Amino acid sequence: MGLRIRFFAGVSPAVRRGLKSVAWAMLLSLGAVLVCYGAVWKLYPEAAHFSAARVSSFVDSLLAGVVGFALLGAFAYLGSLRKPDEDAIGDRIAYLYSARLEDNEATRDYLTEELMLLGSVIRSAESQYSFVEFDTVNGVVRVNVLISMTIVNMMKWDEYRQTMPVRVLFDPVPGHSSHVGNLIRVETVACDSFGHHGPKKSHLAHPVPLVGGHRYDGSVQLEIPPHGELRYEYEYEGWVKAVDNFWTGTNRFAEKFSIVVTNLVGQILSIEPHPDPKRPKFVNITGQHTLASGDSAEVFATVNLKPSVPVTFRAKF
Repeated sequence: MGLRIRFFAGVSPAVRRGLKSVAWAMLLSLGAVLVCYGAVWKLYPEAAHFSAARVSSFVDSLLAGVVGFALLGAFAYLGSLRKPDEDAIGDRIAYLYSARLEDNEATRDYLTEELMLLGSVIRSAESQYSFVEFDTVNGVVRVNVLISMTIVNMMKWDEYRQTMPVRVLFDPVPGHSSHVGNLIRVETVACDSFGHHGPKKSHLAHPVPLVGGHRYDGSVQLEIPPHGELRYEYEYEGWVKAVDNFWTGTNRFAEKFSIVVTNLVGQILSIEPHPDPKRPKFVNITGQHTLASGDSAEVFATVNLKPSVPVTFRAKF
């Protein structure tokens, strides 16, 4: 036992698993051959006599088959462990996942979560900001926000599953801090690879009141059919300052992303770049948009937006 432990001490878990698999395969193959020969000799007793030439021929054939099988399995296994320097990105990801060590459960869970993010992409996403009411007494405005996106499952054969966080936060404002707004709805609609849409799922039993300065933390279980897609929407509203800065973005790679602003208040609304974002990574809108009451405009549009890179702008009445 001591010799066996010292022999495998410097061998990686992947190599140990491979050697164990090859040994089991050889033993099972040898057992299958012996069973077949035993069945033949039982059915045909006249063929059961032994001779030195016959035993020698059998042993030679058996050893040749075992050696050939062992070499084939060994080369195939060693080939699977190579670093794919010139392979496609999909092969590289598969290599990183299959070559991982299983000694650390937390590391394995983190790697699986990161790879699941690579298994989906946002085809298009839109953030709609509608300013609907002005409180002249407190100098604040009520805004309705609708976030909608189409998430595509890029895996052909596997269902995509992920627990996606839903977080909403409003800063305290005069006159409305105790009930600053509401999380209105969170809904998903799945579509399979054949274009068949499933039923709309509501992940919120009723609107949730929001308190200024307290973040709502929830989650949605995303389930996307193989090679299908999911329409994901959530809507909330609340009171903000008449001059305020906004951040929006996605938590996965988005092929298309846009921001639409609508002014339903009887005052002129100015949308302009955030003057001082104070974040290490951000995308600031360019140019200024002036919206009269009833006007709507797309104030920002981009392609290939990376996850966790917020887009920021300022709204001013």
